[in-house]
Amino acid sequence: MVQSRDNLIVPGRDEVYAAPGGIVHYISDHSYLPPAAFLEAVAACPDSGSEGYFEALRRANGGRPPPMRSSEEYRREVRSTLDKTSAFRRALGVPIMQATRTHVLAVAPTIWPEASLSDEAESIYLGALRVSFDKDGRVVDVS
Repeated sequence: MVQSRDNLIVPGRDEVYAAPGGIVHYISDHSYLPPAAFLEAVAACPDSGSEGYFEALRRANGGRPPPMRSSEEYRREVRSTLDKTSAFRRALGVPIMQATRTHVLAVAPTIWPEASLSDEAESIYLGALRVSFDKDGRVVDVS
């Protein structure tokens, strides 16, 4: 069942439609009638999350990959992030809140070689991890 907080992403012929999940409520309780092209796209839409769904999104999006991930892609990304974050924390050799910029900058490139690291930035981004430093270079926040 679609929740009102969910967004519906529907591949059309040459466009991708987006609608709030609350559209179901407006159709059923308030007699809202979406445009015919949207209704046709909904009727032809493969099961959300299926390979057919992502292929239909690619076709509707001019052959470009859809700006979203499948559940499996998302799970792989989360696992990778958790693995890298765990490896980073182990490689630091000290609890992260006791680390300094020097510790972080020495270890981070071994885990995130693609990261752009600055000796002077107040915060650095390591994948999904943001590490912030005080004026003396001590870690003050990790989010």
